[in-house]
Amino acid sequence: MVVEPVDRGGILDVDTRTHSEHWAAGGIFGGGSRHPRDEEQTYFRGDGTHLRTVFEKVGVSVLDGMRHRTGLEWRDFARVLVHQVTVPYLERFIETTGVPRDKLVVTVGELGNVASASLGVQLDRVHGRLAPGDRVLFVGLGGGVSIMTLVWEAS
Repeated sequence: MVVEPVDRGGILDVDTRTHSEHWAAGGIFGGGSRHPRDEEQTYFRGDGTHLRTVFEKVGVSVLDGMRHRTGLEWRDFARVLVHQVTVPYLERFIETTGVPRDKLVVTVGELGNVASASLGVQLDRVHGRLAPGDRVLFVGLGGGVSIMTLVWEAS
């Protein structure tokens, strides 16, 4: 995403949280000096059930905090872009957060888990249809376990 100054709109809220006590739920456990050039250690590994449990434990509170800080409800967002791991994981995200399905840009069924490209791919699919004032929530999830929210308003 390229960020530039705007007269109205733009980035309204950002929050990043890392819950490193859950590091074993998923991540890249090698590379660097610990396991240099070790193919067994340089790819993401994770326990999907554990990751989902962690998100249900801490992720929902991150989303609730964003809504509290901004005063925004799900109806106030034109779109909610969320990192999509699997279809069942996305279904559970909908159940636990209450995000309306019609706010999501679902890509995981077609493209699979595209990792760090997921939010950019989703934004590309809707960007041309956003009107000035439309708000978009980005929800990033990462190994380690990290969760990010960013509220953006189209200008």
